[in-house]
Amino acid sequence: MTFDEFPSILKNSMCEEQKSMKAVNEALQRIKRNLEKEHDFIKHASAQSLDDIVNLNVRGMPMTAKRSTLRIFKDSQLDRQFDDAIWSKQQTDTPCIKKWSSEQVADWTKHHDEIPDEVAGLFEENKVTGLELLAFGREDLKELGISRGTLALVIKATKGLQMKSKNNSIFIDHDPYCFGKLLDQLRLK
Repeated sequence: MTFDEFPSILKNSMCEEQKSMKAVNEALQRIKRNLEKEHDFIKHASAQSLDDIVNLNVRGMPMTAKRSTLRIFKDSQLDRQFDDAIWSKQQTDTPCIKKWSSEQVADWTKHHDEIPDEVAGLFEENKVTGLELLAFGREDLKELGISRGTLALVIKATKGLQMKSKNNSIFIDHDPYCFGKLLDQLRLK
């Protein structure tokens, strides 16, 4: 039996089914192309290094920009400030306290004027890392055996260290409104 020999109702039903399958296939192909475009975009966006993102402190106003955006105009002040050679030096100068080993923590404690040497011994004995030091609270320090008077000094010093760890932004001494407008213009380039 050939297709022409089927009853007309069955032929019409099969033709409608074929049309709807074509439409679904076209929609599926369109979705597939969009997914590939999105995948390429994500791949491109994730390929950029996080080191290219700069946290700025513009007279107390936090701002974030890509280093490549700040370097659009060659030989400008921003281009020179965020040049590869200078930028890599700034990055290596920034302490990464979270990655300190227990030896580095003990060394910091020994060289901190306000903290008694016995605290350095306690930190060394308990193998306290930089990440742990930044996370310690009053109870954690008491549990290590640090006494009341010394406890306040250690907390004060670790809070200073926490602030230093968080302050990875670069200070820009310009009016925040004007600098924000400048960044907006650079982003449009």
